[in-house]
Amino acid sequence: MKTGKAFIWLLSQCQDAGSYDELPKPFFVSSIGSKTLRVKCDEAHKRYADEVRENVPLFSERVSLSQNVPLMPNEPEDIEVFPEFSSPIPVEHEAAVHEDDKESIKYSPSLAPDDAPEPVGPSIVSGEHNILHLPKRHDCAVCQEAKQDALPARRINQPHVMSDGKPSEKFGDRIHADHIIISKDRLSDGHKGLNGESVCLILYDDFTKIVAAYPAKTKSTDQCIRACNHFLGSRPAQELHSDNAPELEACAAKIGLVPDLTVPYRKTAEINRKIRTIEDCVRCCLVQIGNQNAAWPLAVEYTTSAMTLDVWRSLHGHSFNGIRYPFGALIHYRPNAKKSKLGAKTKPGLFIGWRIEAGMNWKGVYKVVDLDNVRAWIAGKASLSVSTTMTVVPHEGKDVFPLRSAVQRQHELLEDLPRMFADSQIEEDLKAIDDPLDDDRISNPEANASSRAGSKRHEKITVERFIEFGPSPDCVACSKGLDNHTQECRKS
Repeated sequence: MKTGKAFIWLLSQCQDAGSYDELPKPFFVSSIGSKTLRVKCDEAHKRYADEVRENVPLFSERVSLSQNVPLMPNEPEDIEVFPEFSSPIPVEHEAAVHEDDKESIKYSPSLAPDDAPEPVGPSIVSGEHNILHLPKRHDCAVCQEAKQDALPARRINQPHVMSDGKPSEKFGDRIHADHIIISKDRLSDGHKGLNGESVCLILYDDFTKIVAAYPAKTKSTDQCIRACNHFLGSRPAQELHSDNAPELEACAAKIGLVPDLTVPYRKTAEINRKIRTIEDCVRCCLVQIGNQNAAWPLAVEYTTSAMTLDVWRSLHGHSFNGIRYPFGALIHYRPNAKKSKLGAKTKPGLFIGWRIEAGMNWKGVYKVVDLDNVRAWIAGKASLSVSTTMTVVPHEGKDVFPLRSAVQRQHELLEDLPRMFADSQIEEDLKAIDDPLDDDRISNPEANASSRAGSKRHEKITVERFIEFGPSPDCVACSKGLDNHTQECRKS
């Protein structure tokens, strides 16, 4: 059938056959000869097959095409014969088929058993399947009701377009927005930022790939409006693509943007991939400052600003001309207030980032924190205060991260606890128990008690004391990060 050959079996010649070997055999007609083949048969004598599988016609009941077919030996004679097909079907090579009869041919292309269509309508489900309903069946009402999965959200290998079907052509045509939730309830209050920030709005431009972060205490509509106004500046915008968050939809309506919302309970894939990258970069920034996780608002602003500097040319037409320096690295900066008339004009501090103005512009202002303020913040005596400056002097040589170095040194001290206790008063008390009692302790217990009262225990070296007092000048352990500090170092 696939090659265009006709299959012929002349059953009308069966009456002339004397034995089984003399029965007529079916044959094919070549594709050239099939063009001149003509078959004449009345419609009343046609019996169409119910199904065709792998070029084999299948009938739902037994059919006898002729009564004159001789029976083979030992074959039962009670063959079921249908009256309407009792007479042989005449086949002539010169007969013609009417044009209207061509549409009545109901043979379908060959179907493999696996490709056969599933039965339509109610069907009987076996009791074995009703135990666990495995595997899922399309003809089982319980499976269809209980196992309906969400449609897959596959990646589209086409550029993203706006609501009018066209891709974005400039900054502001299509803005992606979504929130990062840091603290959801009272149980996670310890995750909040320096000023109580619990959420962070991420805005991402589809055309220029510029991104910005806006930490806030709540994800209200007013916070979203202020963030969008800072992100856009005086530039026009068209659409705000987001999830179905009501505050973002209300923000788009108030500032005159078209709210392009996603399907309910579906994430915005473009900005969610960007947020995953931002979160990984923020974690690295927090490690550089000794895992001080309360400073995450500063870290997320630094991360998005650094990403924007990479694509600065796409919006402004030129590369970024400022200093790019790691988050939490040691620098020297010129403070706005003079320290003294003849003293140094710079002070040590930690680099925090760049102050990005409205409309994603930069006026040459950096964000830093003073090193003295960091010491007070670690000791719990002051809050962390961010300063601004226009003059930053990078540290010579490789990048230095003071907070990370101090925390690493503290971890190294805690790794060998027996050696730490060996230098404490506990070890002296243990030695006193093992030593035999001398006569002076027995004869003069009051003097012994006064000597114990006058003795002072060694101070425990912590990261706060190390940052506040600094390393001892003659202590090798302080300079190399070891734990065997000298007696003078512990007393000082």
